[in-house]
Amino acid sequence: MKTVISGFSFFSLLSIAIFSQAADWPECRRAKLESIKLQEALRKGRLVRGYSGRNAMRGAMRDYDKWLWRECRQYSGELRDLAAK
Repeated sequence: MKTVISGFSFFSLLSIAIFSQAADWPECRRAKLESIKLQEALRKGRLVRGYSGRNAMRGAMRDYDKWLWRECRQYSGELRDLAAK
């Protein structure tokens, strides 16, 4: 019985730690808008100021998307709506 309680408390602490480290909406929104800006510029063949080339833009876009997937899952609906605009 003691292992069940300690296992339960471990998973509850783990879930609290995961949700406490999630990003806030303004951070998620800013990252999504930057990712969208990079995606549109890559499609049109333009360079965005601050990036040395297309490969740097592509890498930054992937990094933003990975960060968004890890940190902003709770805002997935709002981010989809933001991308659709």
